[in-house]
Amino acid sequence: ASPRRCLALAYDWHRDLYSEAEAETIRETFRQRMPNLLKGLYGAIFWANWYSQNHNHISVAGLGLAGAAFLGEIPQAADWLAAAVLNFQRVADAMYPDGSIYEGVPYWGYGRSFIIQFIEGTRDVEDLTAFYDRPFLRNTIAFRVGCSLPGFEGVLLWGDSRGYDVCGPHHVLYRLAAQYHNGQGQYLADRLPFAPQGAVDSVAWSLLWYDPAVEPVAPTP
Repeated sequence: ASPRRCLALAYDWHRDLYSEAEAETIRETFRQRMPNLLKGLYGAIFWANWYSQNHNHISVAGLGLAGAAFLGEIPQAADWLAAAVLNFQRVADAMYPDGSIYEGVPYWGYGRSFIIQFIEGTRDVEDLTAFYDRPFLRNTIAFRVGCSLPGFEGVLLWGDSRGYDVCGPHHVLYRLAAQYHNGQGQYLADRLPFAPQGAVDSVAWSLLWYDPAVEPVAPTP
């Protein structure tokens, strides 16, 4: 799903880069392959109804972002987007309200990243900002702050977890800090003693979502 997300975003943001023949090749690839992902969401794969699982969040974000990118060009794109919106409504109901995830911090980073990418990436066609009112997102910063070890180098071994981040988490913290004007999230992201982890898009999202107007505030016990 992640490569589909990347190609959908590139197509959506920079259509001028492609000739019409190239664009049609991209559209045909999505017409052929996205039905398999939609079929998976409808029950053909293990994460279909597992709304607290990061594979669901990553895969369905790819489905929904592709739907948004190809609206008006591929008739089935509206189905992809609608299915993703419904899935993430169920995700919001299933996630722990304290912002935590049973899979531990590494998978927390992946899942939260793709949930936020879906919300932000569909703004031009769907207003999903109400998701930010849900407790699992409102308390995400508190969860990540609470899992931090002294010096912020590592994290608590919570759930199925290694002792370090594998996705971001700078971009997740910056976006939520901006959304909630949360200085503790800004403080933690500013002071993490390592570069954004995972794919290079973690760096790109960090740059896009950083709001310098949010004043960093040191966490308190």
